[in-house]
Amino acid sequence: MKMGPYGDYLKTYYWKDPKHVMEITAISHLEKPIYQSILGDGKETALLLAISGEISLLKNLRLAFPSVQKVHLTPSS
Repeated sequence: MKMGPYGDYLKTYYWKDPKHVMEITAISHLEKPIYQSILGDGKETALLLAISGEISLLKNLRLAFPSVQKVHLTPSS
C-alpha cells in the first residue's frame, strides 16, 4: 500500500512511502473502558508536536544567533 504525497490532518505533506496494512479479525470491548483523553486528529496533537519543534528550532537558531531566548510555533506553523 502506498501513501502520499497527500496532506494529513496536521496540514503537512509527506513523500510516497510504503505503509503497513492490517487485517482486523475480531473486535472486543472492556466492561470498564479506558478513556482516551488526547485525540490524534485535533489541535492538541499539533500543539504537543510544536513543543518538540520549538526545542529543536531554538537549539538550531542559537547556533547561528546566540542571543535568541525564546521561540513559539503557532498551530498553523
